[in-house]
Amino acid sequence: MSAAIGYRGDTIEVITKGFANVSSGSKVDASTPFRIGSVTKVFSAILVLQAASAGMIHLDDPVAVAVPDFSVINPFGSGLVTWRQLLAQRSGLQREAPQPVNSTDEALAAVAKTFLLRAPGGKPSYSNLGFALAGNLVAERVVGGGHTFTSLVQAWVVEPLGLSHTGNVYGPGTPAGLAVPYQANGEPYPFYDLGWVGPAGSMYSSPSDLVSLASALMQAAKGQGPLASRIRQDIAAAFMDPDYRNPDGLTLFGWPWEMRVAGSFLLRRKGGNIPGSTALISFVPELETAVAVTWNGGQDEFALATEAWGAFLPNFTQALTALQPSPFRPGPRYTDYVGAYTFKGLLNASVLFDKPSGSLVATVQGVVNIYINDASAITGRPDTYQAYLPPDLVPCLPAELQAIGGEYFLFTRGKDGAVSSMSVPGYIPGLVFSRVV
Repeated sequence: MSAAIGYRGDTIEVITKGFANVSSGSKVDASTPFRIGSVTKVFSAILVLQAASAGMIHLDDPVAVAVPDFSVINPFGSGLVTWRQLLAQRSGLQREAPQPVNSTDEALAAVAKTFLLRAPGGKPSYSNLGFALAGNLVAERVVGGGHTFTSLVQAWVVEPLGLSHTGNVYGPGTPAGLAVPYQANGEPYPFYDLGWVGPAGSMYSSPSDLVSLASALMQAAKGQGPLASRIRQDIAAAFMDPDYRNPDGLTLFGWPWEMRVAGSFLLRRKGGNIPGSTALISFVPELETAVAVTWNGGQDEFALATEAWGAFLPNFTQALTALQPSPFRPGPRYTDYVGAYTFKGLLNASVLFDKPSGSLVATVQGVVNIYINDASAITGRPDTYQAYLPPDLVPCLPAELQAIGGEYFLFTRGKDGAVSSMSVPGYIPGLVFSRVV
């Protein structure tokens, strides 16, 4: 097996274990390619996104607009299958391609005689056929110029991203060092050729390359990185979003992500299985972090991913938090504001300095504690502070308390230069708290 962890565009750790080829004694290393099965669907989706970004297709157009000879029998009405529905597993197409199919022409003729399982745009129904059509049609019929899925993925994804251990070309000694797929009894599986269905699951890659791919996708969603010139930012950002939430509330479908809620984050992931090989690509855009794992043997990649991320995320986010500069700005003369305040003895407040966090804290009636940051430079008014609610605290606060976030605390000074009063005009209008200590 091989695993890689990426952070902010860099591969920060690669772990390898075991043999790529037991017979030859060749061990797995960072460059060992593995067959990745359905993770190939991510590459097919990227081709569709690039075609849409170039204006060759529109994601919400029926596929038949660009490919007039694409049709399927819809017993649920007149709805037509769109490109977005192909990517989101919501086309309603049957799971596998009609057999035998050796070309796109043969596939289209066969599909025209099949019935949709569900209405387009309805509940997801996993379809290798849908992705085989998406990858082959965008290469051969939309882009054209003699392109095949293999040549287009090489030109549009592999080469621009410098994925040196990724491809879809197989032959004697190609790719070099490909991890041999093994059965549970230790015997190798014979080579399994997907043929025309290749865009649904035929590629090979390494975890390092998959982490680089995930990083490029996360960057593109921000209009950055090597895919930014190839995928429009709005399309790349939508690629990160769920398309359908399952009834369990924890798992969601994307294009083609099989997402899962992990703590306070939404884990984007895609698993792949082909006889004797298993792969997983997963990432959290909010943390700019990706994890990819490959095995040359059968594994439950989603169970392992849930366990691994469950152990990794709390420690990782804690470490990142510790490395961040303090969000608190007490100001250069914070001691001037520390003290007790009152409104005519009816409502009491205080300001204290919290040494552990390095922050000023305003307290009302000894119950409500509010961090306040120096905002004098922002407002141009001396002795001005602003309520600050830490992001990890906000989900736990009642709406009434969240409403004070961003409100200004205005301090005034007497003739002697000492702070004499405090007010919060946007939250408690008309009340001025006089300083008593």
